Parts: sequence; structure tokens; C-alpha cells
Amino acid sequence: MARYRAEGEAAFEPRSRRPKTSPTALAPDTVDLIVRIRKELTEQGLDAGPETIAWHLQHHHHTRVSPATISRHLTAHGLVVPAPRKRPRSSYIRFQAELPNETWQADFTHHRLADKAGTDTDTEILTWLDDCSRYALHVTCWERVTGPIVLDTFRLLRRTGPGHAHGQLPQVNVRYDVGDDHRLVGTLCPDMKLTLERPDPDVVTAVTRSADLLREGRGLLLDLVDRAEVRDAAAAWTGRGNTVTARTDRVDVDALIIRPDGCVAWALPTGQDLDATALVRALGTWFGQPA
Repeated sequence: MARYRAEGEAAFEPRSRRPKTSPTALAPDTVDLIVRIRKELTEQGLDAGPETIAWHLQHHHHTRVSPATISRHLTAHGLVVPAPRKRPRSSYIRFQAELPNETWQADFTHHRLADKAGTDTDTEILTWLDDCSRYALHVTCWERVTGPIVLDTFRLLRRTGPGHAHGQLPQVNVRYDVGDDHRLVGTLCPDMKLTLERPDPDVVTAVTRSADLLREGRGLLLDLVDRAEVRDAAAAWTGRGNTVTARTDRVDVDALIIRPDGCVAWALPTGQDLDATALVRALGTWFGQPA
């Protein structure tokens, strides 16, 4: 009531809660010294941060002041422009699509391939992902990923769709040494359009692609010209992989063994006599012992 009688309505205005005295506050002379050291260091083109000023205070003026306190007084004197260290979370933009095929993203990573010669081949693996499902739409390996390669894979993926773009790019030149000189062996199998000679009765259409035949995650013996001796030599491995007879437009190969990862492990050139020993060796190497 005494304040109201003395000040009237002004007595109800909020007042500062700052204490009248602060025994632990820095002396005004120390604050002036901090400001002076800051200006001197700045004029000399030297570092003038709180850590440096604290070092000068301790070694030249025998005064210990924490860097946090120095920073607070520099800010109070307008010598520091406050800037937030981190952006607020409210400003983050999440680039995750809400629906499948709404957004695709591409990225590549480095990987070294060890070969039998003891040298490492530096490669780069290019991956296209569906941003919603995180499904790997297309994965290819290159010596170097360039802008045109990224653009070509994107166009091919749009044209053929996931699962069919595999192996259709002529720039794929990474080849594994699997003990065979045929140009297809050790490379990713081209995704060929196939017409099945003996389609499964449950399959509606007899037209498929080689990439679709690998979706089961099993090895594949692909007979492209209906050579019975090839199927007979591989009959013991029926439980280890799939044997498919089909026709395609390729004219440079009669039969292929394709590993579950899509790599060609054996090839029979067009018109060449079957080397059953080589076929059995390849089957045993990649598919294990006969079932």
C-alpha cells in the first residue's frame, strides 16, 4: 500500500528481480580489461575468442575468468553477434516420400574387389532406392560413376521398371575372374526377354525375362536352344537350382549358368560341343554337391 500511495498505478508494473548487489560479479575494471584485450587482438588480426582472452588474462594480468563469463560480457557489450549452433528441429525438412514410387533417390559407394592376381579393383556401386519403401530398385557396379551414367540408369529404370533394368547398360564392365574365358562369364547376366519352351502349366504367359527367373534367389541353368545333353548333365543338381529352356534373340551363346546374384558362372558358346566335365565342375563350384 505504501508503494501505491507513493507511485500510484505505476506500483503495479513489473519490476526487475535483479539483486541490488552481486558479490561474485566481475569487477568493472576486469570487464573493461576484457573489452580492451578483445579490441587489441582484433586490431592485430589475431584470434580474439573467449579462450584466447582467458589465456591473456591468466598469463599477463594474473586474473582467472572462465571463457563462458568472458563470452557473456562480450555479448553484453555488443562485440559478439549471437548465432544459434544448431537449426531448430522445426526447420528440418524430411525428404521421405509418403507413397511408393513417389520419389526415387540415387547414391553410390566405393568398394574394392579382390582378384586372384592379388590386386584390388576400385569400383563404385550405384544404387537407386524407392524413398518410401527403401526398396533397391536398381543396383549396378562401375569403375567410376559419372553424371551421364546416373542419367542413363534413371531413364532405363523409368522405361523398363524395377527388376528389368538389370544388365541392359553397355557400360557395365566389371568382370569377376571365375575361371572361364568366355566374355559373358564373370559379368552380370544381360536381362534377356525369354519365351519359355516348356512353360509351367500354372504360368499364364510363356514370356518372361531372365531377371524374373532369379527372383527366387536360386541358381539358374538357362538352356537357350533346347540342348538335351546340357539338361541331362545337370539333372543331378535339380534340387540345387532351376533349369529353364527358353528362346531368345541372342545368337552368341547356347546355355548359361547364372548364380543367384546374377553373375554368369558358365557359358556354352553357340554350336560348340558340350564339355560335360566343365559343366559339372561349374555346377559343383557354385551350387554345391548334387542333391
